[in-house]
Amino acid sequence: MRAAPGSICEKTLTTFISDSIYGAGLQPRLEWLINGKTLSTQAAYLSTDTLSAGTEVMVVVHSNAQCLFPKTDTAWLVVNPKPQPEVTVTPHLQRCSTHPDYRARPAQYRGSYEFYTTQGIEKEASAAYFNPNLLADGNYPIGVEWTNRFGCKAKASTSIEVHSIGPPIAKESYHSIIGYLPYDELTASGIGSLKWYDSNKNPIGEGAIYKPTLDCNSSECRFTFYVNQILEPWGCVSPYVPVVYTLTGCPVGTPTVTDYKICDYNPIPSLHADTAKVWTGSSSIRGTSTLHWYNYYTDATENYIHSGLSNFQPPFNNTVGEYAWWVRQYNTTLGHSSPVKVKLTIINTPPPTIENSPQSYCQGQETPSEFVANGENIEWYLEPDTSSAVFKSGNNLLPEIPSDWQDYYYASQTKNGCKSPPVPANISIMPKAQTPTLQGGESCDQAERYFMVALFPLGTSVQWFDHNGILLKNRRKRIHPAAPVAVCRQCEHLQSYHNQRL
Repeated sequence: MRAAPGSICEKTLTTFISDSIYGAGLQPRLEWLINGKTLSTQAAYLSTDTLSAGTEVMVVVHSNAQCLFPKTDTAWLVVNPKPQPEVTVTPHLQRCSTHPDYRARPAQYRGSYEFYTTQGIEKEASAAYFNPNLLADGNYPIGVEWTNRFGCKAKASTSIEVHSIGPPIAKESYHSIIGYLPYDELTASGIGSLKWYDSNKNPIGEGAIYKPTLDCNSSECRFTFYVNQILEPWGCVSPYVPVVYTLTGCPVGTPTVTDYKICDYNPIPSLHADTAKVWTGSSSIRGTSTLHWYNYYTDATENYIHSGLSNFQPPFNNTVGEYAWWVRQYNTTLGHSSPVKVKLTIINTPPPTIENSPQSYCQGQETPSEFVANGENIEWYLEPDTSSAVFKSGNNLLPEIPSDWQDYYYASQTKNGCKSPPVPANISIMPKAQTPTLQGGESCDQAERYFMVALFPLGTSVQWFDHNGILLKNRRKRIHPAAPVAVCRQCEHLQSYHNQRL
């Protein structure tokens, strides 16, 4: 007994044939059994697709020859069918013609398989993919046949819907004069949704029209944009189409300005702006330029406060703070540039504070202390004018003993580039006090007694003491004795006596 084909696969129809029978008569009878169970057929072969591992297939030959006793013979096979592969594919696919391939998903990955279409359009032997690019738009039934390493085959089928999408139609290049607005809009057409991209292919817009934003600061600028289309609902994406926009000439340009920083004691400067060059083409397009100055950015329209190419002197006082004006360049053909801010900062630097001033000493008792100026970048002067020569730099200054009765020094600090007004520091030396002299008078009463009427010292800052040397407090410049001090015999001798006692 033999099996055909020789490789038995699960769920595959297999035929068992009994041949080479000898000595069994002219018409022997065949009995077929599977796992000991007799089948109804008595043909010379047995076909079945129900075999499983370990199945015993048996055939018994019954001879019809004239014999003294029944004559039989038996042949059998124990079969182990090889596993049948399983292949699954998506029931229905919508594919874009630009997609590279379509792949099957076999359950076993060893072996070979091939794609084919039932219409015979393509059949690739042992190919792992089906290329829809080879097909025109339409719906195609396709199948896949898988053969595993045991030679067992399996088939599956589905259909594929192919959609082709080409690039959109777009104008490839644009040319305009710098600053000559409005610039042309980019346009494209196609059968899908149009998408616009910048030079790095980042999305920037959608639709058949895109208005570009162009900013050129040289005599020529080139901008590259891209557009493609997407076919919905299948999501087929077309190739990119480049669109180049070229600007030539010079824009109306923004004026060049400088910010200002002044000290509060300096005059307000004139504000200056340099005009930018404009396109040097024909005079009918070039136009003329001027500068327009504004108080506020929001007012930067036609309501300018100064016009012309000369400097602008703002009407302003020296109030400490930060202020701004705005300037635009105006061209009679190309229009206004963007407003440019001009900033003015007015800085105030207060004078330093000085410790140990003023200083005053009596002559012969001088031990000067250092003047200490609290501030930054301190400079000392001998004159109340900071434009004079600097006497010494630094916060501390030890004054010299003045040759006259007093001297002055002046300190200034510099902060944020501004020098403060000077502040004086004073040292004075007082001369020694002289011994005071007294003037006074005497008088006699009826008892011929005399007393001093009043005493007037000659000098400044005089202090009075009694005969014991004790300071008499709260005394004014003159003093009146409280009682007569002597008896005068003759009033006419009072003056001479006073002179002797005084």
